[in-house]
This record gives sequence, structure tokens and C-alpha cells, in this order.
Amino acid sequence: MQGHRAKITKITVHPFYNLVATASEDASIRLWDFEQGEHERTLKSHAGMVTFLDFNSNGNILASCATDLVIKLWNLETFTVQKTLQGHEHEVSGLSFVPNSDFLLSCSRDQSIKFWDTMSGFCLLTLTHGHSDWIRRISVSHSGRLFASASKDESIVIWNCE
Repeated sequence: MQGHRAKITKITVHPFYNLVATASEDASIRLWDFEQGEHERTLKSHAGMVTFLDFNSNGNILASCATDLVIKLWNLETFTVQKTLQGHEHEVSGLSFVPNSDFLLSCSRDQSIKFWDTMSGFCLLTLTHGHSDWIRRISVSHSGRLFASASKDESIVIWNCE
């Protein structure tokens, strides 16, 4: 499967369908039918390199983040941006949906982790302690009770969501 005009930064597989989403330095997201090996659709709305992607548990929303400091929530029925989440002060480097909920976690080069309500689009909580450098990735446990963050400061922090 080829089609991006720059390096691919992330790939994620849909939880139910034969669909894979790819993010790229070309500021686009491409959706592919991985069984047929065919390009299905290109999503464009970011003004910078798309750094990370994640599908929600239901598979009806794709979240993307980028060097343009924002997170986009894509409606996969209409293939349009449902919401744009703004609040990080530097590039957003990672994100992860909390399983079976309407919440999303994001991390950034601004050394913060944000907890978002995807229904309202509001940031509910910002964590600024725990790391002393760029937070590169974040991952939520299957139960949604714990999450981990990894930083350029060479540390991993395990957080309790409860």
C-alpha cells in the first residue's frame, strides 16, 4: 500500500473492520482496506505532521494529533472532523482513548498530559508533574484504570485513573 508523500509516522488497525489508518509527515491520514490492499480515503485537516492515531473502542471515531498543536476527532461515518481539541502548548506526540468511555488522554512536547471529554471537547485535567522532558507516548490499560507515559527524560510513569 503506497500513497503518502512523506514518511509514515503511525499505523493503527480498526477494532472491527478490515481497515487500517496511517498517519504521515505529509499532514494527511489515509484509510486502507488491508485485505484488498486498496486506498479507501484520505483525511486532511491538520496543518502539520500527523504524529499519532487511535480508534475509540466502538470504532466510530479516529483521533489524530499533530505538530500543529491540536487533536482532531474524526467521525468515521461522515469522514469529517467532529471536534478539534486545543490546549497543548507544543506538538502533541501521543494519544490514547480510555476503553469503553468518552475520554481521551494526550501527551505533548510541552511536558503535559491532558484528559479530554470527547463529547464536550473540554479538557478535564492537565498533569504537569511526573516528567522533566518531552512526553512522547501514552498508553491506557485495557481496564482503563491505569495508564503509562513515556518521556524523553528516559522514564516511564504508571498513573492511576481512579
